[in-house]
Amino acid sequence: MALPSPLAGRSAVLQAARNHPFARLRAHGQNLIGYAGERSVVWTAENGGVSSVCAVGDPDEILAICAGADLIRGAAVLELPHVDIDILAPLFRIEKHDHWSVLWTREPSPHHDADDRVVLLPESEYAAIDSLLDIAFPATRNRPGQGPIRRWFGIHEDGQLVAVGADRSRNGVGYLVAIAVLPSRQSRGHGAALTRRMTRELLGEFDICALGVTAANTRARLLYHRLGFTEGIDLTSVRLR
Repeated sequence: MALPSPLAGRSAVLQAARNHPFARLRAHGQNLIGYAGERSVVWTAENGGVSSVCAVGDPDEILAICAGADLIRGAAVLELPHVDIDILAPLFRIEKHDHWSVLWTREPSPHHDADDRVVLLPESEYAAIDSLLDIAFPATRNRPGQGPIRRWFGIHEDGQLVAVGADRSRNGVGYLVAIAVLPSRQSRGHGAALTRRMTRELLGEFDICALGVTAANTRARLLYHRLGFTEGIDLTSVRLR
C-alpha cells in the first residue's frame, strides 16, 4: 500500500482517529507522528519514558503502515487492536505479550451506601498501599510515588486497609488503575464500591472515565460491565526485545 502522509502532533492524530478514547489516552509525548489509512490510525507515543507504537482500526492495515513507515525501529512496546500473536511472532522479536481491553463509560453508576466507605488515602498510607498490592496485585507497576498517579482511594475494614484504587487520569481522560482487594476480603463489594466512587469523582472532572482489564480476568470484566463500562477496545500489547 502507498504510505499516507504523516500526521504531526496530537491534534492531527486525534482528528484522524475521530477523537477515539484510546487515542485520547495514548497520543501524547514529544515528536508525536502518526499516519491515517483508510481503516486505521497509527501513531508513536511515549508512556513513562518508554517509546511505543499505538493504533486503532484494522490490524492488517496497521501492520502495513508500520512496515512502510519503519515505525517499529526504536519502539519498545506495541499497543494494537487485538491480533493473534501467531501473526505477530514472525514479524517481531517478542519478549512478552498480553491481551487486554480499555473499557470506558460516560455515565456514573447509581450511588450505593457502600460507596461512602471509600476515602482518599494520604501519603502516610503509601506503605500500606504497597503492602496490599504486593499481595493482591503484585504485577501492577502503578505504585505510590511512581508514575503519574494523581491520588489513591481505599477502603478500611476493622482498622485495616483492604482495598485500593488509583487515579491516573491524563490527556483529558479519567483513568482508573491498580484496583485491588485483599484476597481474604473479596466478595464483599469492595471492588464495586471503589469503582463506583472513583468513576463518579473522575466524571465530575472529565467527560469520560476509562480503565484497563486483562482478557483473562472474566470476573472483573463482568463487574465493570455491570457498572457501566460497556464500550471499549480489545488490545494486544507486545514488548519487544
